[in-house]
Amino acid sequence: DITNWLNNAVDTIRELREASQTLRSISNEEIELLRNNGNSSTDWSLIRVRSDQQVSVDCIHHCRFEGDVLLGSYDKDVCVDTGHGVKMPCGLYGTSFIGTCIIENNCLIKDTHVISNTVVGCGSAVVGCDFVMSSTPSTFGNSVVVSLGPECGGRNVRIHALQKYTDLCIQLFDRSACTERGAAALPDECVEYTGKLLSTGMTLIAPHCLLFKCAKVVNCFFGIGAVVRHSDLQECFCLSSLSTPVVVDNRANLTSVIMMGNTRAEGCQISSSMLYEYSSVSGSALVQECVLGPDAHVSGGECCHSLLGPHVGFHHSSLLIATLWPLGRGNLAYGCKVGANHTGRVADQECLSGEGCFYGLGVQLKFPFNSLGAPYSLFAAGVTCLPQRLSFPFSLVSAPVECSCRHNLSPAFNSVKPAWVLYANPYMMERANSKFTNRRESKLYCTDFPAFRPSTVSSMINARKTLQSLISSKQDLYTERDCPDIGKNFMTHEDAERAIRAYDDCVKRYILQKGLVMFISGKLPSHGGTRVEQEQPRLAASALLAEIQNLASTCRNPETGQLGPYKNLLSDIRLLDTSIKESNETRDPLLWCLRTLCMEYTELVADNSNTPLETLQKLLKHAVQLEEAHAQAVNSCKGGDGKRGRRVIPDYDAVHPSADNDTIVINVYKGLQDLRNIVDNILNLLV
Repeated sequence: DITNWLNNAVDTIRELREASQTLRSISNEEIELLRNNGNSSTDWSLIRVRSDQQVSVDCIHHCRFEGDVLLGSYDKDVCVDTGHGVKMPCGLYGTSFIGTCIIENNCLIKDTHVISNTVVGCGSAVVGCDFVMSSTPSTFGNSVVVSLGPECGGRNVRIHALQKYTDLCIQLFDRSACTERGAAALPDECVEYTGKLLSTGMTLIAPHCLLFKCAKVVNCFFGIGAVVRHSDLQECFCLSSLSTPVVVDNRANLTSVIMMGNTRAEGCQISSSMLYEYSSVSGSALVQECVLGPDAHVSGGECCHSLLGPHVGFHHSSLLIATLWPLGRGNLAYGCKVGANHTGRVADQECLSGEGCFYGLGVQLKFPFNSLGAPYSLFAAGVTCLPQRLSFPFSLVSAPVECSCRHNLSPAFNSVKPAWVLYANPYMMERANSKFTNRRESKLYCTDFPAFRPSTVSSMINARKTLQSLISSKQDLYTERDCPDIGKNFMTHEDAERAIRAYDDCVKRYILQKGLVMFISGKLPSHGGTRVEQEQPRLAASALLAEIQNLASTCRNPETGQLGPYKNLLSDIRLLDTSIKESNETRDPLLWCLRTLCMEYTELVADNSNTPLETLQKLLKHAVQLEEAHAQAVNSCKGGDGKRGRRVIPDYDAVHPSADNDTIVINVYKGLQDLRNIVDNILNLLV
């Protein structure tokens, strides 16, 4: 356990500095044997071992000792892994130890120019390095203030190894605990931990680590099992363990970086940043003053003053500056330029990116930019977006078409099609949900939370309401003057009408399945998807409908209890925290869905001309109809790719599966059949 090892290391450092009686200086006989092995020292009396130990002289050769050094016990029959399966006998060979050094049992330190003010844990290997040292007391990157968002400050946060990703995100958007331009104070446990690190004044290498051919390692902390090869690190904290090792390799250059379990940095430059578990930076990427959330990856380009949430794909030469993307799940294609256009003014602008946004080839975003209200929107290749706020979810933003010229609009305005992803590219959302589940590696954070949930469905309800009010004017085109949510774009009347229908279908499909079907199926006997025998208890439709209405009336408004412009975002951020056990509208969408169901189907539920049985039958059959239409749309979307491919590629079918054999499409139709079975069971039992 790294905490126990750190506590023991602190105690050992104190014992060595205070010349504790538990330690002894080496004897004259041991000194002579060490000299015979080519070792030297400016003061042999400063070399100590435990009182009950002997110096393992056979395993110490050609070393130089200058300062207080505590040696462990080294067994020449014990071998240490130096990487790639190569093992070497433990011991100290051809290395200079300067200042205060503690070398625990069965280490391998070989051909290293200088080790100074360093603790090396048992079973660790330091091979072929130039300098491994500590120059001053250090917090190893903990408590460093990082400017996320505006480059000149305003959203400053303190990064710390004990700080949760969710807490850091909430601190970014809830500035109540911060000074005007400062960062909030860290919790007491973080302050206490930082003080303990400062008290050591040494570089700390926990047991079973490997440092191989590193030019410079200064003021660093390496947890158990960390692997560092051919890299330079200063003021870094690597919270590694044997089951979740931290890896730094391939000439990476890190300064003031905190790396949590199972993170990797390869061939990159990182400074003043924090990498949460299972995140990585590679491919010559430059990362400065950034926080990478769990399961986030940067493997190219430049990323500065940004927060990247889970499952962000940043794999190409692109630019990302001053962007807050807390819920992540998006993608930056090659050549994207998400950077501020300050035109000679202060670098104080920022981008707030919505969950799941996809920025295509060569997309340029000019600041300030806000797409938090447009989750899972696509920005087509080559688009240049003016400063704006876009608040229509699942939209397509594409280059302007001919009609913009006919209506005397600025050529800089783009076309926006709200809900385009829902009606034209539903395959994307089905693939996304599958992808997030399959790619989740994080254990501490729930990075595979559903894309469709009360908050995103609420955003569709609000967008639908806005569009319904907007189209009453029956204009050919709508712009920001007509509706601020459109941003610096234009929208046609036809696109608005189609979006209303798509939002409406998606909202009802969600609340019927996650509300009505789930509620009633919970009252069925547990026979899976099979039909229930006739003699089993019947379900009284009148009682069910009354209970649904009663539950809906007791469900609180989800907007109460949350204040500020980011109330929905803060609620969604908490979805990532697996330690939170709540039973509210966010964690359990059932009550929210029942409440919304009664609002969406007010006329049907309140229609006295229908019996409760007829009402429930209509709702259940509508649920199946909506799912059938969705499955057909997903199949058509994938099938369209095949038709286009066959026109272009002669042997397309030989190397691409058909829509009927596509895993995503198959799963969608399987879900449809499961829904049919459940609804059939319910209909057979309703009376």
